Amino acid sequence: MSDADALAEICGEVFPPSASVWRAADFTSYAAAATSTVVVARSAGNVCGGAVVQIVPGDPNSEVSDAEAELLTIFRAAGSAGSGVGSAILDHILKICAERQVAAIFLEVAATNNRAQLLYQKFDFKRTGVRKGYFPSHKNNRVDAIMMTRCVPTNAE
Repeated sequence: MSDADALAEICGEVFPPSASVWRAADFTSYAAAATSTVVVARSAGNVCGGAVVQIVPGDPNSEVSDAEAELLTIFRAAGSAGSGVGSAILDHILKICAERQVAAIFLEVAATNNRAQLLYQKFDFKRTGVRKGYFPSHKNNRVDAIMMTRCVPTNAE
C-alpha cells in the first residue's frame, strides 16, 4: 500500500462520513505541488497519521517575510490518541514553515474537537475567529470551526 493510500484509509476512519473525504489522489496531488507539503507519520514502520500544509509564497522583493501557510488537514490513526503523533506532526510542520520563512500559519478546527484545540494551544496557536456551521459532523449536522493562527519565527530569529 502506498503512503497516499494509507493516509486516505486513515482519513476514512477518523473523519465523519459526511465530510469531504481525502482520497489517495488528493495526497498525491498535494505532494507533487510546489506550494504544498504532505507529512507522513510512521510508527513501527506503519503510517499512523499525516497532514497537508499549503504554503503561499510571499513577495520576493519584500524585506520582511509575508509568506503564509494553511494547515489543510492533520490527523492520526484512531488508536493513537495521546501517543504524541499529533504533536510530532505539528512540530514537523512548524519546522517546514520556518525553513520556508512563513510568517504565519492558519487553520480551522472543529469547535467540538477539544483535544486538537489543546494541541494547537500548546503550540502557541491563538483563536482568531469562528466560522459558523463550517464542518460536517458524525451526526449529519454542522459544527462551527474555530479559526486559529500562529506566527512562525524564521531560522534567522
